[in-house]
Parts: sequence; structure tokens; C-alpha cells
Amino acid sequence: MADALTGGSYRKVGEQAPGHARRVFTALRDVHGRSIGGHTDSNANDLNCGCGAEDKLDNLADPQLPSILGYLERRGGDVRDLLGQLGIDVDEDLHMSIIANARQLRVEQYAASGAAISKVISEVGGDIALETVYDAHNEVFLKIIKEPRKGLNRQKLVEKFGTTIQAFALNLPELQAGTALIAVDASDAHAKFIAALYYNLATAAVLAGPSLIIA
Repeated sequence: MADALTGGSYRKVGEQAPGHARRVFTALRDVHGRSIGGHTDSNANDLNCGCGAEDKLDNLADPQLPSILGYLERRGGDVRDLLGQLGIDVDEDLHMSIIANARQLRVEQYAASGAAISKVISEVGGDIALETVYDAHNEVFLKIIKEPRKGLNRQKLVEKFGTTIQAFALNLPELQAGTALIAVDASDAHAKFIAALYYNLATAAVLAGPSLIIA
């Protein structure tokens, strides 16, 4: 999505998410030696894979359903304001470009079913690329991590809250390093990092709703 929201240097004109994802994932695997991974869940069906970031990328067929791209189109300014509170200033041109690209992706019907995207993950990443998550989703918290190689101790969350509450974790240095791998130059690397932040924050907002806690 960092590539798609910045003009799509890996994307063919009009290409939907699965084909685009395959090209990006293959480059990360073959050129940069990175592993590809994702998750499904026990409630996945023919169209949904169980990962909200994929299943709810867009829902043009029913505007009443959640849409991550739609959230960016409508409330991208809120995402920009939040990034400012985190000390990450986004200039007006880049902000408007990301929002315009989100709108254009919707017009082009870029999003496909979550199952189609998940299939690409397993085909490029291999049999161990997809982890199955069980029980209902109830994400209520987003932890912003600013130290490389740090993560969220999910076992402690389970010990304290059981399986009734889940949390997102977003590691900024790791995200920045990952988006730099698919950039063509330093300017593009910055744009892709910011676009990835927009996408991740919009995803958390769509999946967790207005009660989302960010720390």
C-alpha cells in the first residue's frame, strides 16, 4: 500500500491489489531476501481471509461497509493531525498526493477480496507464510513503537486480559526500513514511509473504531 499510495512504481496501470502485491512481495523476497507473511483466521470464507487490513481495504459495492481507502479519502486530515502529534510533520503536497491516490485507487477498483490477496502471500511466502488467528477480533489499542526491533508483548496482554482484548503494534523504524527497500530514491523512500503510516493508522481506526486508544 505504501507503493500504491505513492504512484505505484511496482504497479501496472489499472492493476488490482493481488497482482501488484505479487510484484512487490517477489521483489522483497528475491532482491532483498525478506520473508513474506500475513495472517488468516478461523472465520475466513471464500471472499474474506480474516485479516481486516486486506478484507476492508475497500468496499465500493456497499458504501455502508468499512473501507480503509474510504477513511483516507474522508478523514486523511485527521491522520495527518495525529502524525503531527507524534512529531511527524507531513507537508501539504505529500498529504494531498496520498489522499488523491487513495481516491484514484477507489475509482480504479484497486481492492480485491482479502482471500485473493492472502493467496498471493501464501504463494510467494510459502506454506509457513500465513498464521491462523482464532477467536473473535476485538482490537482496542494501538501501540506506537519508536525503537528498532521492539515489539508488543502479546503474552502479557493475554495474561492480564485473556483473549477478549487485542492490540495493534506499529514499529516506526522497522516500517521506515521496510518501505525504503521498495523506493527508487530518498525522496520516494520518505513518501512511501509517510504513505505507509497513513495506511496503518487508517487501518487501525477502521478496525477498532472511534474508541481506539493510541499510545
